[in-house]
Amino acid sequence: MSKRYVGMHLRKDGRYEKRFTIDRKRYSVFGHSCKECIEKELIRRKEIAEHRYVKNQNVTVNQYFNEWIIQKEQEVKATTVRLYKIIYKNQIAQIMGTRKIQDLERRELVSFQSKLGQQYTTSTTKKAINIIKQLLESAVIDGITTVNAAEYLPKIKKKSNERVARETIHRALTEEELKLFLKYAQTDWNYNAICLLLATGMRAGELGALYWSDIDYKNNVIHITKTVTVNQNGKSIIGTTPKTQKSKRDIPLNAEIRNILSKQRNFISMWTAERIIKLNDTVFNAEMQGIVYAKTINNSIKRILKRIEEIEIKPFTAHAFRSTFASMAVKKGMPLNVLKEIMGHASYSMTADLYGHIYDEQKQESMEDVKIIMM
Repeated sequence: MSKRYVGMHLRKDGRYEKRFTIDRKRYSVFGHSCKECIEKELIRRKEIAEHRYVKNQNVTVNQYFNEWIIQKEQEVKATTVRLYKIIYKNQIAQIMGTRKIQDLERRELVSFQSKLGQQYTTSTTKKAINIIKQLLESAVIDGITTVNAAEYLPKIKKKSNERVARETIHRALTEEELKLFLKYAQTDWNYNAICLLLATGMRAGELGALYWSDIDYKNNVIHITKTVTVNQNGKSIIGTTPKTQKSKRDIPLNAEIRNILSKQRNFISMWTAERIIKLNDTVFNAEMQGIVYAKTINNSIKRILKRIEEIEIKPFTAHAFRSTFASMAVKKGMPLNVLKEIMGHASYSMTADLYGHIYDEQKQESMEDVKIIMM
């Protein structure tokens, strides 16, 4: 029989509420479990005893964000928490921080969203508004306000002068660009890493978190189980989980990938004078023996592009290698549902949105070759 707590009851919305009294004043805390409510009650009692508790009607956006972000640390990755903090500090705190949660109105947030859109990119504006929405939704749950004033804000439209990421730094390289780039990349420390990104479509963070134990020659696959992440202090570390649950996957080995891994083994042996590769060693290391992550590869790209003389290749980042792999795989006839699994996309629609246009181009080319009536 489950334990019953005094003052605890299950609400209609599925959450638990714990009521308690201090000096004849009633207080309530909310949670998704009895344990969470008990923990919140202890925190609330301590705040009241130390005269740090702020009544719901007086809670400001700044004060509640500091509570909310602690809860988020238990729910999302450190990189996401760090991003939330940066966006809040740069885009939200200065304008909205001192406002009381209960006083916020929809029209005020509409104006705030409009100002953000004028100063920042569509992507940054969306991220800031998403934080506001989550913050107020949580405030409703905690009984600080009864309405989420950000729930029905106007849809944020992309600016006409903003280019789609795929058309700029996330674009796929042309065959001419790729051939020339690889020619000049051969002497770079990260050449093998670049080749593996191109041959597998994995993310730069996944490559940096790859151990030799993840290379499964018996089953002929590479196990993608984690990624390089950033802790709350901004330091790059190898995490224990991938970017998303769908990112955890196996990428089949082929002759090209086996050859790249063999070259990397030889490269390590040459530089470390060690013939035995340990399974708990990372496959790739930065030149100064640090972790390889997106910035590491991006720095190599910049160095290589500076050396190319034949043609000017527009700047791109490590993500372009992922897009290049996907584009070439589609052109070679790989079905989108198979590509989705190899790329680790969350949904089929995401793969179709990113690379479905290539099939449209193929359809047009195929139709040009079809001649039924000779005239």
